[in-house]
Amino acid sequence: MTSVSLEIKEIEKLFNEAGLKLNLVTLIKGKKRPERPYKDKSLSDVTTLAKEDMLNHYNIGIRTDTVVCLDLDSSKEGYNKIVGDKIIHLSEKANTFSQNTPSGGRHYIFKQDERMNQKHQLWKSWSSKIAKDIDMKIGKNSQFVMAGSLNKNKKYQIRDHQPPVRMPDELFDLIHKNCKFAKTKTQIKKLEKKILKIHLKEEILLFQEDFNFLIHIVKNTQII
Repeated sequence: MTSVSLEIKEIEKLFNEAGLKLNLVTLIKGKKRPERPYKDKSLSDVTTLAKEDMLNHYNIGIRTDTVVCLDLDSSKEGYNKIVGDKIIHLSEKANTFSQNTPSGGRHYIFKQDERMNQKHQLWKSWSSKIAKDIDMKIGKNSQFVMAGSLNKNKKYQIRDHQPPVRMPDELFDLIHKNCKFAKTKTQIKKLEKKILKIHLKEEILLFQEDFNFLIHIVKNTQII
């Protein structure tokens, strides 16, 4: 039995208590990235393969198709003292499933619910920062590392043996308000290009004004 296969029984039990299916994905040994592409494969096929791979000491990820993972990284400067501290406080109060990460961070896991289907793209597919040192992972094409897996020879561990619960309204509203203008990477690139075009257009107009002024000076200057 590997450390991952020992933890999975407890995690499956907690997910079942919450009425959730535990969908898995194989990660590279000792890493956080998927071992192979999985986006075009069924959830059940990828999970079955992951359960086979865990016996060969692969890391395993939990897919966020039914849950939200708040991934809080540890840093020398500590967590963000405004939004970050409040997110931690509200997550702690929620009494939900959580994990300790090898770097000293934490994973807080919440059930997805109807609020997330009615809101911004942020709640449908996201795997990026929502505050300093805090990532949020949600959607079937994202995952977080499961307890028992290793990173730099240090183990992810279950912290709170509780089933995932509904995210408290105060925490949901805080994240949504803080990130309501957040965009996907593709949208950000498009926005950057648009800004660049506007900037170039302004530069050209300024150059034109300078050039016209120079022509005016030349025309009105008498040659001695």
